[in-house]
Amino acid sequence: DSATNGPVGKAFTTELIPELEKTFRAIPHSRARFLTGHSSGGWSSLWLQVTYPTVFGGTWSTAPDPVDFRDFQQINIYEPGSNVYRDAKNQPRPIARRGNQPILWFEPFAKMEQVLGPGGQLRSFEAVFSPSGDDGAPLKLYDWETGAVNAEVAEAWKAYDIRLIL
Repeated sequence: DSATNGPVGKAFTTELIPELEKTFRAIPHSRARFLTGHSSGGWSSLWLQVTYPTVFGGTWSTAPDPVDFRDFQQINIYEPGSNVYRDAKNQPRPIARRGNQPILWFEPFAKMEQVLGPGGQLRSFEAVFSPSGDDGAPLKLYDWETGAVNAEVAEAWKAYDIRLIL
């Protein structure tokens, strides 16, 4: 459930699941409902389990997207002066590694997504976690030019920080 996506979790748990159980004679009990997901699906399956604990009997969430926004792609978005492009030593932040070796940096990856338009990985986080702006689009977590984190948007993301909920 989010400002951008609407009440998807609620519809899933109160409309779709009951209809599936009725149509296919499934067992209408949490002991018969389990979740799994990987990456963004891993975060979503864990979110559903935490948000609707009486609906599901468990989850296997593998390699979920960040569940603790103090370590969001190795960035503490709550820290005053946070920047997604540069760390405290003004070094570029990696966003992908092969083993311990950085192979992709946050800034060029983010700027590539800006050119490609809506639908990228970084924008998907904003679509789920950010409140909507006046134009209905999700508010940006960070300034696209400088990488500076918007503290007000980061504060709103706390509603989706699974660590804080648990």
